[in-house]
Amino acid sequence: MKIRIAAVLSANGYLASPANDTRRQWSSPKKYALSRLRKEADLSLHKNGSLLSLLAEKRSNADVAYFAEATPDTMDLIKGLLLYRLADELFLYSLPYNMDGGVPLSDFLNLEDWELREEHALPERVVCRVYRRQAAVNV
Repeated sequence: MKIRIAAVLSANGYLASPANDTRRQWSSPKKYALSRLRKEADLSLHKNGSLLSLLAEKRSNADVAYFAEATPDTMDLIKGLLLYRLADELFLYSLPYNMDGGVPLSDFLNLEDWELREEHALPERVVCRVYRRQAAVNV
């Protein structure tokens, strides 16, 4: 099982609201576009998704790819995926402008647990950073 999380953030780290959604301007068939991530997933996770079911499935090593998009509505799900270490990859899209407020992803995402694997420039000066969870170190 693989779980990918995608989040669109302002330059100062606030989650971009779908109401101010500029993703349509830079969404393209390129490898790292949000539309492609959605298509590659076997199932999309939504705000009422069951973390218990995902925990059980993770233990069974099922060959399923899930996708969760961080929005203000899905923040509880995203927090749970991160807290229980269910997510395997993060796709963080950085927009070229600041926002005055909103949900700061840094409140519950510690990038020290993640390894930056790739960085890609997309249209409209958007940057996509791909992170993979670092392997747990046994002490």
